Amino acid sequence: MAILTIGGKEMPAPSEMSVEMQEIGSSGERSASGRLVADRVAVKRRLKLKWAALAGDAAKALLSAADGFFTATYPDPATGAARSATFCATARSMGAMRLDGQNAVWTNVQMEWTER
Repeated sequence: MAILTIGGKEMPAPSEMSVEMQEIGSSGERSASGRLVADRVAVKRRLKLKWAALAGDAAKALLSAADGFFTATYPDPATGAARSATFCATARSMGAMRLDGQNAVWTNVQMEWTER
């Protein structure tokens, strides 16, 4: 089983992945008794992904697949199973490019995905 898929297509396995669970809703206020009162609309995920190195073709395929809104499947810590959701890549960065013979290899590739 692939660790990460986009649109059902297997993507390179990240060397690091973290999952943030974000509460969406009102920021909350304190009641007269001091209790927090807030409207919770949803819990959304933000994935922070890193690849130590990606060959040029793999980097191109990943960046192309993660363009605009896309559906990805990843291991979710809250469910203990694979979870699919629609994301948008809100940040992408690539480190130095080096040549391995005639092939380009990108180092320290990082992406941040925010759930729709």
